[in-house]
Amino acid sequence: MYDTNLTRISLPSKKYCYLLGVAQCVFTSNVSLVIENILKLSNDSNWYKLIDSEAGTINREADKTISKVSGPEIHDKFKKVISMRNRIIHGFRCTDNKGRQILGTKEKGSGVQFYVDEKYLLDFINLNNELYDALDEYRNSHQEGYENNINNATKSM
Repeated sequence: MYDTNLTRISLPSKKYCYLLGVAQCVFTSNVSLVIENILKLSNDSNWYKLIDSEAGTINREADKTISKVSGPEIHDKFKKVISMRNRIIHGFRCTDNKGRQILGTKEKGSGVQFYVDEKYLLDFINLNNELYDALDEYRNSHQEGYENNINNATKSM
């Protein structure tokens, strides 16, 4: 373990905690970018409502907007990212077979249990990188619509 003054609760390794933090940050960044791209396409969408929505709801909005223009790639990647994130968030603390504090989780539906190990977290971060690249490419290829809707959104603030 490593020294921390933040809590008396036992923690996983410093690297594992770091990867959990990075995983959360890249996910929330991508949620914001998905919302930005939805707003670019839809005058009916509302930032205030979307920012308070669950990721699954946001993905359904992305399917109605972004997918109509770009195809299913972004929606499918975001859906996979959400599923992986849910396994992290709904995980439970346990000790793995190597004696390390780690998260355990289960597949929704089948109940098959597995560890959220460093490889899983790195795979999640890498998938978020792929999603970010697709979202950024999409945003850059639809810049005109983006500027029009951002101007409309800032007028309503």
